[in-house]
Amino acid sequence: MRENSQYYIANQDEIGKNDVLNWLTDSMATEQLLLENKSIANKIILEPIPGGCEWLTLLSQALRDNVRIVFQYTSFHSPTKRVFHNNC
Repeated sequence: MRENSQYYIANQDEIGKNDVLNWLTDSMATEQLLLENKSIANKIILEPIPGGCEWLTLLSQALRDNVRIVFQYTSFHSPTKRVFHNNC
């Protein structure tokens, strides 16, 4: 926090190296842009990003508990299906 009560990011170079922080700052910037431009917000349509967030809690718990995870992944770029195993 600076003297004029404005926040800043002290380690900006770290954000570029971290995908999660990158996603978070992009999301916050988009939300702030829409909040600042309420008069045009209804003209902007954002598509939901298929990120699989609904599975994040379950996967995190399984990884913490060393439970085997098996799922199929189909890439948008390749029709090949892959199976991932979490080796406990």
